[in-house]
Amino acid sequence: MKPDTFESTLVANIHVIGDACIAGAMPKSASAAHSQAVQCARAIAASLREKELPAPKFESVCYSLLGRDRALSIHGHFSVADGEIRQADVAPDADSTNARAQAQQAARWYDRIVAESFGGRLQSMLPAA
Repeated sequence: MKPDTFESTLVANIHVIGDACIAGAMPKSASAAHSQAVQCARAIAASLREKELPAPKFESVCYSLLGRDRALSIHGHFSVADGEIRQADVAPDADSTNARAQAQQAARWYDRIVAESFGGRLQSMLPAA
């Protein structure tokens, strides 16, 4: 698989993302697959428009809810170097030690990824007021 476009190296015009691809340092997670899908869509659109594709940047995040308003997270940032997807060195998030802020970020992430993936909004993770 070509790491900047996710196009198969075996079959032209076939793109492979998520669990089906070998994405170097990226984990097998929904957030990583979503990041790959966004880049893959950009690559296909750029190809159809005969435009240059900007350098890809990927991310992955995993939230672990500890309670209604507490969470922990692990963030990963990735880029393409020497033909491979590699993890980038990034400073930790400012709120990484604040479990309440992490829970709010988890809820916002969930709402965003559902909207981007399915074009709508499922029931929010945020507790009802």
